[in-house]
Amino acid sequence: MKGQSNYSHIIISITIAIIMIVLISGFAYGFLWFFNNYIGSSLDPSNNVVKQCIGQCQEEAACSVGTSSNYRLVNGVCQCSCIKLKNVLNTNTATNTNIQNTNESENTNTQDTGLQIYENPKFTIEYPSGWEARTDISGSDLASETVTISSPETIGDTIWSVLLYNADSTDMDSLIAKMGDQFSDRREIRDRITIAGKQATRVTVTTETIEGWEHVQIFFEDDDTLYAINDGAGRNLEFETFYNSFQFIE
Repeated sequence: MKGQSNYSHIIISITIAIIMIVLISGFAYGFLWFFNNYIGSSLDPSNNVVKQCIGQCQEEAACSVGTSSNYRLVNGVCQCSCIKLKNVLNTNTATNTNIQNTNESENTNTQDTGLQIYENPKFTIEYPSGWEARTDISGSDLASETVTISSPETIGDTIWSVLLYNADSTDMDSLIAKMGDQFSDRREIRDRITIAGKQATRVTVTTETIEGWEHVQIFFEDDDTLYAINDGAGRNLEFETFYNSFQFIE
């Protein structure tokens, strides 16, 4: 009887061990399935629904001069449109720039010119009054810092941006190669201009795939920082005023 009792205990222990192995294996498989389908895919920038929607709207919305492509996610569905930008007076940025520092690192100041100033520890730049400037320290892609400019009509979505890169981590040609890389017939034009006393490269990328589509970025370096001023692939005359107002803080 004692031998049978020990035999029964062994059978029960083995059964419990098998059940535990099955449960642990099932849990592990379920976790991997959930990660691969709902988490892992979201970590891939190419599967990011926001970036996909931005790219889709840039391709579909051939906006006219004075407007910019806009995107919005409604119940997970991407909706594209063109929004009209406010007119901005093209004024001399060297005058009437009385900046009142209310924050050691950042400050904005509304002027009579219809512009307001965004102040970063390294630079200042002017943007339309009533618009919003935000700083994302985590940056975009490889950028160490990103300043985004949005209008009231875009509900916080970016129209223009100033991206700061570590010049040792990336280079201008690599960033230019990403401009309009979704188009096989992309055309690239480079012009030399001057921004805040620095030699800069203005890059314009177009495509015949979408009539009127145009993407402009301005690149220049200062010390170990590579700057990229981005128009968000939205055609508007105010962007030139925006990037020409860039000034370094000495």
